[in-house]
Amino acid sequence: MAQNFDRMKDGYNRYQVDSAIEELNMRIDSLERVNEAYRLRCTQLEEQIRHLQSIYDPAFQNLRQKEDAASQMVAIAMKEANTIVATAKQNADVIISEALLDARELLADITHLAQETQDAKGTMQRQTQRIAHLLDEFETVAFPKVELPDKQRR
Repeated sequence: MAQNFDRMKDGYNRYQVDSAIEELNMRIDSLERVNEAYRLRCTQLEEQIRHLQSIYDPAFQNLRQKEDAASQMVAIAMKEANTIVATAKQNADVIISEALLDARELLADITHLAQETQDAKGTMQRQTQRIAHLLDEFETVAFPKVELPDKQRR
């Protein structure tokens, strides 16, 4: 906003300078009004901010408390879940150990029964051979033919 003034004998053209000063004073007045309007708007906005803070700060505080409580509940739930999982794993290990022990006992019983069955089979084979040998040695006696009386004759 450079301004050029005409030079006169005693300095610059007084009317041009006065006109420029008047223009600048009007501009200053206009800017001061705009500035005052902005200050008023800032004051209104600051008041609105304080009002909103008075409304929302308790809500945010309440939300933070609830978030903290939720975090604590999650921590407790995780701890409880880990305890349950650990207990279930221990119980499963005990059940598996007992099942393996029962299976070993059953295998031992089956093995014992198989051995007894094998022994009984061998004993029966020996006895069968002995009976067959005895039958082979057994002499057959010839019986005379005898007629038996008829039952109806009586």
